[in-house]
Amino acid sequence: DVPYTLKPGEDPDTVVVWYLNDKNILECVTGQYHAATKTVTFRTQHFSKYVIGQVPFRDVNRTAWYFDSVSFAFANGLFDGTDASTFTPDAPMTRAMLVAVLWRMEGEPTAQKESNFSDVTAGLWYEKAVAWAAENGIVSGYGNGRFGSNDPITREQMAVILMSYAKFKGYDVSATTDLTKFTDSTRISSWATAAMQWANARGLVSGTGTNTLAPKGDATRAQVAAILMRFVENIAQ
Repeated sequence: DVPYTLKPGEDPDTVVVWYLNDKNILECVTGQYHAATKTVTFRTQHFSKYVIGQVPFRDVNRTAWYFDSVSFAFANGLFDGTDASTFTPDAPMTRAMLVAVLWRMEGEPTAQKESNFSDVTAGLWYEKAVAWAAENGIVSGYGNGRFGSNDPITREQMAVILMSYAKFKGYDVSATTDLTKFTDSTRISSWATAAMQWANARGLVSGTGTNTLAPKGDATRAQVAAILMRFVENIAQ
């Protein structure tokens, strides 16, 4: 048990614990606040640096399958809620949102030139992220001069972008697997097949139901939080 005094207005159900690993990444321990003793209880099997904080989103229940993923994304600054107290876990993630996440992971570098996408206007919140991603071959748009910033990102598009980012970082992307075990594998676009094979082999993109991959299904914000947690923990170096 660790003594903890709630801050003014702080909801005890939002209090969580993270530990700082050797990569300076905050990983979820979760824990539970006890009002009677004014302590936070959590279990651990190793000594480390621990941080007590809160996941402030009213729509992210502690029992939800994505709680730890959202907690991880929030703690490590990967992406925020749709406002200060709402995460909107079931909303589709947009293409601009995902690129902005990778840009932040990279330290918000400045591109040498603007992107040539006709639908990316100077000054928009994702402009610098898209320019950096395009310059480094992480995104290429739709091939008709459009990036589709506000379009929901599909699961196969996400796999392609993550694999391109992994290549940019110099990570091993040789992993592959047979996707014919999924009944909708023939729906994977030819340009996304290798990326989906890699993403599935590395445990980033798994089935969505009974033997389906839903490659053209929209990726929700909760799903992207889970995938990014796996990417950072298992692939990033």
